[in-house]
Amino acid sequence: MASRNQSAIGPDEKLLLLILGVLVAGMILLGMVFGVANGIASGISGFLLEAGLPAEMSRDLGKVVHWVVVGLLFMGLVKVASQIFG
Repeated sequence: MASRNQSAIGPDEKLLLLILGVLVAGMILLGMVFGVANGIASGISGFLLEAGLPAEMSRDLGKVVHWVVVGLLFMGLVKVASQIFG
């Protein structure tokens, strides 16, 4: 029979699990940020296209809106993180 100490998780494994958890959470958060930005940019671009703006200009404005929203979301996340950890 195995003793209780053999099934315990050591400090190295705990650190590895913590790092992997942070990486997975970061990737999920990154996907959510880009998903929200794509949705907002697509909506605005589609609205401008239906309003009569040429397709190329509408696409370009959609790209600008996408990166502005990504930047704003990251700035918001940094602000929240600084309030929590600072």
